[in-house]
Amino acid sequence: MDKNEINLIVSKIRETYQDYAKKYGQSFQQDSFEERYQLAIKNRMELEGFLLSEIAFLEKLKEKYDKKAAAKAFTATVDSIIEENTARVKKYPKIEFHPKAHFEICHFYGAMNDFAKHYFEIFRIIGEKDTTSIEDELTFLVINAGKRLPKRIQDHAMMLSRHDIRSIDIERDASDYLRACASLLHKVANFCEELLEKRTISSLEAPLRFNKVFIEDSSKKALISIFSGLTGYGAILKVNEQAQNIIADFRLKAFK
Repeated sequence: MDKNEINLIVSKIRETYQDYAKKYGQSFQQDSFEERYQLAIKNRMELEGFLLSEIAFLEKLKEKYDKKAAAKAFTATVDSIIEENTARVKKYPKIEFHPKAHFEICHFYGAMNDFAKHYFEIFRIIGEKDTTSIEDELTFLVINAGKRLPKRIQDHAMMLSRHDIRSIDIERDASDYLRACASLLHKVANFCEELLEKRTISSLEAPLRFNKVFIEDSSKKALISIFSGLTGYGAILKVNEQAQNIIADFRLKAFK
C-alpha cells in the first residue's frame, strides 16, 4: 500500500468520524484515532495492518451507535403509540369499581355504560322493539342495577379481591370482558346497518321528539345533547358511529 492509498484511507476514516460526530455528538470521538495514528507513525508500525484494524474497530463502533439510535427511535415510537392509545381511552368516562382494576378496564366499562345509557337508549325513543337480546347482554356486561355493579363486572371485581390470584389470570379475565363487549358492539353496529339498509319505517324520517321520554333528567339531557335535531335514521347512524368509535379507540376490531 503506497503513501497515497494510506492518505486516502486515513482521510476516509476521518470523514467517517466527523460524520458520526455530527450525527451522535462529540461522544463519537475522532481524537482517540488521531492519537493512535500518530503513535503508529512514531513507532514505525506497519500502517496497512494498523489501518485495517482501525477500519474494523470503526465499523463495530458505528454498529454500536446505530443500534443505540435505532433502539432509542423504537422506544420513542412505542412511547408515542402508548401515549396516543392512552389519550383515546381517557376521553371516555372512568368508573372505578375496584382499587386493583386496570385503568383501561375502568375507562372501557365507563364507555360501555355511557353507551348503554345515552346511545342505545335511543331505540326506545324511536320505537324499535327488536333489541331484547342485545339489552340482555348490556345488562349482564355494563348496566348497573341501582348501586349494584353489572354481574360481569362483579365477577371481575371478585377475582381482583382474591389473594392468590395471578396477574396472568387477571389479564385473561379482563381480555375476556373486552372481547365480550367488543362482540356486543359489533352486534349493535350490524343491527344499525340492517335498519339503515331496510329503511322501511317512515316515522324514522321525521325529527326525534323527546317530550315523552320518561327517564331521569341527567340522562334525558344527555340524550337531547347527543341526538337533538336528528331524524330517527340520523340517530341510528349516530349510535353506529359511537359503537365504531369505541371499537377503534380500544383496538377491538378483531373481536367480532
